Amino acid sequence: MRILKLFPVLFFTAFIIFSCANEEISKAYQNTELANQQNKLEDAPVPLANLNSGILIDGAIIKNTTPPKPNSTINLAVEPGTIEGLLKSGFDLHFTSTESNIAGAYLQFKDVDGNTTSSYFDIPLEHFKANKKVNPKKNLTSKNTFSTQKNNSPEKEYVIDVNFADSFPPGKFCGLICIYDDKGNISEPVTVCVEVEAWGGNAEITGEWDIEDSTFGEQSTLLCANNKEIEVNYEQKISEKVNLTFLENGNFEIINKGEWKTLDDTASANSCSPIYQIDSYLVDAKTTGKWAYNEVAKKLTLVAFSYVDVLNSQENEDYPYGDLIFEGASIEIINGKLIITDTNNDTYTFKRK
Repeated sequence: MRILKLFPVLFFTAFIIFSCANEEISKAYQNTELANQQNKLEDAPVPLANLNSGILIDGAIIKNTTPPKPNSTINLAVEPGTIEGLLKSGFDLHFTSTESNIAGAYLQFKDVDGNTTSSYFDIPLEHFKANKKVNPKKNLTSKNTFSTQKNNSPEKEYVIDVNFADSFPPGKFCGLICIYDDKGNISEPVTVCVEVEAWGGNAEITGEWDIEDSTFGEQSTLLCANNKEIEVNYEQKISEKVNLTFLENGNFEIINKGEWKTLDDTASANSCSPIYQIDSYLVDAKTTGKWAYNEVAKKLTLVAFSYVDVLNSQENEDYPYGDLIFEGASIEIINGKLIITDTNNDTYTFKRK
């Protein structure tokens, strides 16, 4: 009789295990199928027509001819490897040079078969961009960052911010960049290649997540009054409540509520220890945008397109070409929890809602 009573329990337990196993297999299959679909989109060549009409560079002059020929060996270096582009938001083209009198750059695009566009961009130096920085009010927990570190390298880093029109598709293409100085010297062109990611790309993270914990890995350097340096967090967390939603179509939403204190720079410098302001401030905001997952590098990128401040509507902002929350963050799902670690080693742990 005991065996007969135990049988339903064993059957039910086996059923649960079988159901969970089937669910895991289904998720894995879903993710594989989604990855295959994304790969097909991202491996496709971007048509020359899109390269001719779908690329936007603020402040650049479009010239309907071929770029001038190089006539010197002035220094230009581009980081090797394929650049990751994002729909609408585009990409940042980073390059360095030891030259002190750079006046601008020429940039022409080509498809994967080597066919070049019918025009090129002449980008004056004043329209180069600084590195994209995370806007703290859009960060997952509204944490600010600052640093007093200086770059003493003789090489200067430059950035050209390239955006895409709405119709620009995922896929691959390349470009040729050269720089020129104020004396008319033109460098040899350097080839850069871009792979434009499709939005979304990881079925495992879709759904709603509530924050469980956050830790800030990379601190900022504060110079004390006695000329010593200390590492500090710019903000102190009092409380936080963050809800993060990923949709399969690549949309995301962050509902961010919390209370924070800001570092008192002067008091901290004088005492050479972190001291925070007495008064705290509240956060109640919603950020919406697009997410992309690079399945090869296993990296997540979030691009904000809208920020709504519930407490102060004057702080509301729209970003026509997107603004990075973070780029190339690593993600893991461990024991049902989503762990996101950004390039500053800031770690956010979420549990499913």
